[in-house]
Amino acid sequence: MSKPYKIKRNTRMYRGRGRRPSPLSIVLTVVGCCVLAFLGWSLYQPVYNLVTGNISSSLPTESSSTPSAPVTSDSESESQEPVPEEASAQHLVYLPHAIMADATQLDAFLQSAVDMGANGVMMDLKDANGYLLYQSTVAEAVGAGAISSSAVDLPTVLAALGSYNMTPVARIHTWVDPIAPRTYTDMAVKYNGTETLWLTDTRENGGQNWMNPYSESAQKYITDISLELAGMGIKEIVLDGYYFPTMVGSEYATYGETADTVTRDACLKNYLATLTAALEPSGTEVGLYVTGASLFATDQTAYGGVNPATLGAKNLLVNAMPASFGSTLTIGEETLASPARSPYQALTMVAAQIKTIVPEGTNLTMFVQCYTADGLSEDQNKTYTREDISEQLRALTEQEIEDYLLFSPTGTFPAE
Repeated sequence: MSKPYKIKRNTRMYRGRGRRPSPLSIVLTVVGCCVLAFLGWSLYQPVYNLVTGNISSSLPTESSSTPSAPVTSDSESESQEPVPEEASAQHLVYLPHAIMADATQLDAFLQSAVDMGANGVMMDLKDANGYLLYQSTVAEAVGAGAISSSAVDLPTVLAALGSYNMTPVARIHTWVDPIAPRTYTDMAVKYNGTETLWLTDTRENGGQNWMNPYSESAQKYITDISLELAGMGIKEIVLDGYYFPTMVGSEYATYGETADTVTRDACLKNYLATLTAALEPSGTEVGLYVTGASLFATDQTAYGGVNPATLGAKNLLVNAMPASFGSTLTIGEETLASPARSPYQALTMVAAQIKTIVPEGTNLTMFVQCYTADGLSEDQNKTYTREDISEQLRALTEQEIEDYLLFSPTGTFPAE
């Protein structure tokens, strides 16, 4: 009987060799586990959202990472745009020096002006005699003795105006000034190319000196006065007497070497631009006072051969009151007899004509006659009432002229 076979097992086949793992393998194993854990954590939420359909709620967007501008409708956008404030119409009233110098009269005058709808006053602060009607510190004015003995304390007057919310406007005479050129001869018009001062007439007949519009020192004098007034709070400087002399004997008036190369109208235009630029930082504007007669005249020698409306003034204040035309007002082929007796018709005629003369963009302020004029015959005149004032204002409104100046030389107005 044969012996059964016994299977001999090799124990090494099952145990293998007993080597320890290396440190590098341990590190790699740990890192791999961490990476798998991170990927699992990162992908869990997106996968969950994908399955549940809530995809966009957890995805980062541009609006979630950077601030966005608020969404507004067209109507809301329009309402948020700044709306420029419209400038209110200028309704001035003339303030005479006699009233300006009396505190009690001034207060009563301002109350009356407010009642009449005025929002500003025009006052003369340098007259046609060359005197400054306020207490100035301009050296040349003091040196020439040009400060009037009745000069007012302007800050006090301006404080009173401010209490009534009145805009202060100052009118100053420029080249019509016999005082300053008498002391400072470099400011003066000369006689026939000599150093002798030219006069408007003989001394015996009351002849006066004249300021030379070409003179740099004369221009500086006007500029210094204007800057002083602007610094005190004046909002507009209105230039009067802004022209060359044209009376008999003016052919002998000479203006220096500059006049050989610069025309008279250019001289006037250039200084207007210079003064406007000098006052611009203060916010004070420049205006030009003219009469209706000067605008309608065919001879414009006084303004260098051009219409004064074209000299470049942004603001033009026109004295074309009915009584200023005397017995007859003629414009083109239209004639109105006794214009002072027909204030509505008179102002309608002149306003319509002036609008055709002034350059586009000019601010036009028309004088309104608020008093009964002297010097006219009874059949050419009438006693002015509140109704006559209203009729002139109606004429201006119909001509689409908003700005006006209520003028009475004494500062008194019709009671009714």
